[in-house]
Amino acid sequence: MNSVLDYLDSFAIPESEWEKELEWIDIFDNEKFLAKASITLISADTSSFKTFFTTEFSMPLLKNGVFKKVYDIDFDGDTRVYKERNQNDILKPLRDNKQWIYIRENEIIAKNTSIDVILDDISRKNENLNGVLFIIDVLSNFTNPNDVKEVNRFFGILRRLTNLNATIIVLHHNKKERTQDGLGQYSGVSYLTGKADVAYQLSANDNKEIPVLTFKIIKSKYNYLNGKKHIIFALDTTKRAGERLSIDTTKSYEEIQNSQSPKRKEIVEKIREVLSTVDQIYQGQLLEKIGTNKNDKTAINVIDTCAKYSEPLWHIKTIAKGNITSKLISLKVFENDV
Repeated sequence: MNSVLDYLDSFAIPESEWEKELEWIDIFDNEKFLAKASITLISADTSSFKTFFTTEFSMPLLKNGVFKKVYDIDFDGDTRVYKERNQNDILKPLRDNKQWIYIRENEIIAKNTSIDVILDDISRKNENLNGVLFIIDVLSNFTNPNDVKEVNRFFGILRRLTNLNATIIVLHHNKKERTQDGLGQYSGVSYLTGKADVAYQLSANDNKEIPVLTFKIIKSKYNYLNGKKHIIFALDTTKRAGERLSIDTTKSYEEIQNSQSPKRKEIVEKIREVLSTVDQIYQGQLLEKIGTNKNDKTAINVIDTCAKYSEPLWHIKTIAKGNITSKLISLKVFENDV
C-alpha cells in the first residue's frame, strides 16, 4: 500500500526535465533576445509597432527553419494591416503551407469554445511542441492583468506549453497614463512579470518610416542580451517584408530614451550649455542654473545616466566630506579617473 509520501512523490518533475538546456534563437549576431521554450512578455504603448515587430521577427525564423510553425493568436488586430504593411505576399505561402496560422476571436466564438480551453487541451496532450511559436496579442484580451488568480491560471497554461518546448511571446499594453517625462508605464500586478521568463518594456521613436525600437528589460530569469539591459532594433519599413529588422548598435539606450522624451532632451541641452562655460560644477549648482529643483528626479537621472555612456556626455566625480556627499560634473575627465 502506497504511503501519502509515495503519492506526493508521484508529482515529481520527470528526470528528462533536468537535462534540458537553454537554447537561444540564433539571429542578429546571436544576440540573446529570445530563448526557445520560454515565455517572453513585451509591454508597450498602443501603436508602438509591437505587432509589426513580432511579425517581422518571426518571418525570417520560419524561412530559416528555426521555427516550423507560428500560431498568431490575435484578438486585438485586423488582417487588413498585413496588406497595408506589404506583408501579405510573404505571409501567403506561409499560410498555404500551414506554417503561419492566424487566429482571431471571431472564429473561436463561432466554434463555441474559448482560447483558454484550446490551449489547456493542447498542454495536456504531452506532444512535443519544439519549433512552435505562439504569439498572444494582447494579454488583456485573454486574462485580467490586474488579477493575480487570473494571471496565475492563464500563465499556468502557457507554462505547461513551454514544458512541451513551445516558445511564447505575450504582447501587453502599457498604462494609458505616461510618466512625467513622457515615457510609457507598465500596467498590471507585479506578479505578472514574475510569471514570464523575461519581460521587456518596448518604446518606439516618432519615425514612422524607419522607427527605432528599444527593448528594456523589466525582469529576467536568464542572462539575456549577453548581460546587457536593453536591445535596440531598427525597423526599416521601406525594405521587403521579412528583411526589415536589424540591430541598431550606433546609439546607447540612454541616447534613445533622451531623444524620445522632450523633457529629457531639453535637460541634456541645458546642461551641455552650462558645461560649455565652466570647467566643472557641483550638481546642486548645475540644477539651479538650468532652472530646475535640486531634487528633480528626472534631471538627476539624466545627469547620472549620461555619465555612464561608453562615450559619456560628461563625467562625474563623487566627493565625500563626512556624511555629506557631493557630485562634481565636468565635460573633462577628472585626473584620477583617467
